[in-house]
Order: sequence, then C-alpha cells, then structure tokens
Amino acid sequence: MIATVLGLFFLFRLSTAEALSTSVRVLLDEANQVEVRVVSGTYRWSDEARVTTNAGDGTIWKGILRGKTITVTGPQTVPAATGTLTLEAVGTGEHIFEVNGKKYRGDLRLVPLLDKSTPTMAMINVVDVEQYLAGVVGMEMGYSAPPEALKAQAVASRSYVLYQCARRTSYRYDVSNTTLSQVYRGVEAEQPQIIAAVQQTRGQVLTMDGQVIEALFHSNAGGRTESAVNVWTNDVPYLRSVESPTDSYAEVLSAQTALAYRWNKTLSVDQLSQKARAVTGSDLGTVTAVKVTSVSPAGRVMRAELVGTKSTLTIGRSQIGAIFNTPSLYWGLPANPTGNQSATSSATWSAINSTGVAVPIAVPVTVLGAGGPVTVGATGAVIHSGGMAALNGNPAGNSTSHPTGSPLNATIHAAAGNLTITGNGYGHGVGMSQWGAMGMAKNGKTYIDILHHYYNGNSLQGRLRITGAASNPWK
Repeated sequence: MIATVLGLFFLFRLSTAEALSTSVRVLLDEANQVEVRVVSGTYRWSDEARVTTNAGDGTIWKGILRGKTITVTGPQTVPAATGTLTLEAVGTGEHIFEVNGKKYRGDLRLVPLLDKSTPTMAMINVVDVEQYLAGVVGMEMGYSAPPEALKAQAVASRSYVLYQCARRTSYRYDVSNTTLSQVYRGVEAEQPQIIAAVQQTRGQVLTMDGQVIEALFHSNAGGRTESAVNVWTNDVPYLRSVESPTDSYAEVLSAQTALAYRWNKTLSVDQLSQKARAVTGSDLGTVTAVKVTSVSPAGRVMRAELVGTKSTLTIGRSQIGAIFNTPSLYWGLPANPTGNQSATSSATWSAINSTGVAVPIAVPVTVLGAGGPVTVGATGAVIHSGGMAALNGNPAGNSTSHPTGSPLNATIHAAAGNLTITGNGYGHGVGMSQWGAMGMAKNGKTYIDILHHYYNGNSLQGRLRITGAASNPWK
C-alpha cells in the first residue's frame, strides 16, 4: 500500500460499533464496456429507480457506456440507465459474480463517470468487509507468512479500509484494488490460512482514543520504520519511527526476497540526466554525482544535490523518488564516497524525546552505567529494546540491520558511465513492516505484539488498543 491522505486524520473518525457491519466499495476497473457472469447465487439488475431484472446462475451480461447511458444486454432486457446500475445479490447463500475473468463476492455497481475528460464507467464491488479481507491479506502479506503475521495483516488491513470508509462517504468508492490502497483479488486470493487469519481476528481493529486508526504498512523498513511527518508532513502519534531489526528475515528465504531488504540500483548517467531534466525542468547537463544533504532522524534521504556538468540543483524527497526510483529512500553509504561521513565512526544514532520523536545524537555519547556516567565512542555499545547494539550502527553479533553508515553529506560519483546507489528496505517505510512482522512471528511474537510494536503502543501509554468483536487486550 503506498497512498494515503494523512492530512485528514482528525476529520474522519469511525467508532468500533460502526465498524462491525460495514460494506466496502472497491474500484475494480474503469472502462467503456464490461462482461459480467453470474457464477453462483441469485442476482438481479437494479437501477436507481429500483426497476429490476433477474439474473440467474450462469447468465452472461455485457454492459456498455454509450454517451451518458449504460446499457446492459443479456438473456433478458435491462432498461438503459443514466445513473448507476447494480447487480445485487438476492436471498441467502453464496453469491459470486465474475468481471472480465475475475470472481468476486457481493454486489457490482456500474457507475457512469461523466465528469472525466473522456467519459468512462466505473466497476465497483460492494462487499462485506470480512469477505473483502479474505481477498486482500494473502495478496499483501504473502501466503507462506507465519499465522501470527497474517493475523497482524488482517487487523491492519481491516483498520485501514474502515478508516477509508469513514473518510470517503461522499466519494463513489472507498478503496481501489491496487497498491494505491490495498491489493484485492477477490475469490481467487482466498486460501484456508488467509480465511483463518481473517476469521480469528473477526471485527478487530486498531484504535487510538477509541477511534479506528489509519494503519499504514509497507513491505520492508530496512531496519527502522519512518515517521509519517517525514513523508506526508503530518505528525501522527501511532505512525512514528521504531526499530525493525527483523526486516532481515527477507534474506533468509531467497535471493529474490532478500532484495526487499538490501539492494543496489544502477543508473546510467544518460538515464539519470534525462530523468532529472524531465522531473525538474532544469538542464543540468550530464549528471555526474549526487550529494545527500539532508536525512530524516530515521536515516532516509530528505534532500540531495544533483551535480551536473552545467549546474547543481537541490531536490526534495518527492523529486528524489521520481528521478532515482529506488526501492526506498533508505540509502546506505556508497562503497567509495567523498564527504565527512564514514561507516565506522560517524553512524547516526537517535534518542526518543518526550513526544516520541527520534532526535539524532552523535558519538561519543554519555550513557548511565552501573557505576555512573560512562562516555562511549564509535566502538562502544548500548542496550536497547532489541538487545545490544554497537555504536557503529551494527547490532552486536548480527548482520547490519541498517544501510552501512549514514549517507549524510556523502557524494556518490558516477563511474564508467553509471551511478550506483545501495540501500535497505522497500516502500515508504511508515507503519507496519510486513517483512518485519514475519520475522517477529518467526521469533515467537504474537500478532498483538507485532501491532503493538509497529504502531507505537509502547509510547502511547494505553491510548492504542485492539478492539472489536473478538478483541484481545494488549499484553
């Protein structure tokens, strides 16, 4: 999931009671025509005037937008509609329909989108939230994830979608079926372990101060999650940076999954120069280097300088993402940088202040030991929630859990016509890390432990809770 509107955090709220019987409106596609087949159950076509046409098992229908009118043809005549046409389930039992070869539960709405520059038709699946989740959790977390990680994903996805339902009541739909919201594939995504995770957490949502939260998540934090304030400018208490050492679980499974945790991205200087010109509108000449000039307290790149043969330009986070398109902005120190940072003596460390915000600190640092204050340098170690960690940024006795060193003020130069960036993590880094959740589950943590960790339960002093039909208290 990559898109959200955190600016509306305090404007749209959903109580737990409202969450328990909610249907979700999912945008499946937009097109001028669609083929629909009733797979099982009794349906009927209904327009806004409640004129209905029966649609039985196995019937096939074709909907077309002509001008401002939707016409549906099939075994029976369906009156043309200038508004929404709905294929709605009738009676009890299993109801499944198929759109363009994919099967879904619930109802289907065909909505004319006449306010677009090119009018088209939206196909919207209206489905019970629990059935929706059965088509989401496996697509988002993966089918081989440990059961506790799947349950954590079910609660996070349920919270996220119900937050969107409350926020988007005046919109035509609540979520899309892509990574712009949550990936949803309907019936084909349902598997026994996924259904079990949804059923075992039925109705459970994450709340802060009694309101359902926007439980964002991403693939891999690369060792530490990011605070929402550094991505979308709004400081959300439950979306602040936390350590995520179990992200390295991605390296355990395969060389392919390892790329979600540790990666290299190589761009030719020609590619980079063309992309920089397209994104910024500035002709820098040939881009020969990039210098990182600002990082977030968690270590992700916030600003950088593009060094070209004609000029140098400072770019911000969104332009960095558009130009370099790296899996994350958690860049590591390059193998042969210039600048005043090194991988062994100037790693970035942070302390958590009273508001839960990570504040960078530099080594040497004074810590309180058993015998009083002790000053430790780059080779010292401290004890934190994840165990012992050396002050050079490497957890004692483990592989590096962050990009090597800090990239701040390091300049990455092109060599042999290419520029290579190294880094960790995949995605925006805010909220729950899915690979980190899997690693925690493999280490014996419950879904409650996972959610408590990633949504800042430790720092919110009881304000963050799991509530719902089968709720469990925080441990």
